[in-house]
Amino acid sequence: MIPRKRHKSTNLRRRSLLEKMEARLPLAADTGHNFLMPVDVNDDGQVQASDALAIINALARQSYEDEGTVIDAQSADAGISSMFYDVNDDGQTSPNDAIRVINHLARSANAGDSKDAAEVISGTDQVRARIELEYKSSGRAEFQVRIRGAQPDVTLDVTVGDTVVGQIQTDANGRGKLELEFDGSSVPVPEVIANATSTTPISIGDVITGTLGSLGEIGSDDGGDDESSDGHSDGHSDGGGDDDDTDEVEHNDLNNNSAGESDDDRR
Repeated sequence: MIPRKRHKSTNLRRRSLLEKMEARLPLAADTGHNFLMPVDVNDDGQVQASDALAIINALARQSYEDEGTVIDAQSADAGISSMFYDVNDDGQTSPNDAIRVINHLARSANAGDSKDAAEVISGTDQVRARIELEYKSSGRAEFQVRIRGAQPDVTLDVTVGDTVVGQIQTDANGRGKLELEFDGSSVPVPEVIANATSTTPISIGDVITGTLGSLGEIGSDDGGDDESSDGHSDGHSDGGGDDDDTDEVEHNDLNNNSAGESDDDRR
């Protein structure tokens, strides 16, 4: 009996494709990361399964196109002008970035009766900021402000109404964030936030001015009666830092040596 020939070239090609899919796709410095909302890969203001799929497609397309031609991840999705594949902001794109999006979607699906709202505000030049407020079903609340395009290495007061609720320290790329956490009891939501309306003003230094918009419409269930507490650990952020909602890669992380190495936001 004549032994059957194996199609070695086909098997090698398939194995090589899988290896390349697991490889990390390098990006130019300070590009490919959506600082204002890291898990929003296609920058449409929403986080959906399509964001994770965009990363997977980019990794597949860069592995092989026209018999192995590697293409730039920034142009991997035709018809979409801006794609931000680098979710964890480590300067490369890998399956871990897709996992972060998937984990975010899973947490959102299990969020229970939590309420959240977000607004994006544009300022002078290319300065943009994103503000988000979330009331969790556990009674806790989080208020987050992110800014990009500001002057590097400066301190900016974040003012809601007439109250300075914290400060943002920008990094060398002009980006920074402020995160305030409230437990609803010992650290209640400040009145200026709990009782805010859609027209309550917010400013970040002298570069961003706007209103809370939808953040003033979700309201707190029990309100806040804090007299002066800003509800966070140290009163200001040092710029960059952890991802938007930590977005830690869970136990199914495909690359433990590189995931979450730097959540210092690059756009």
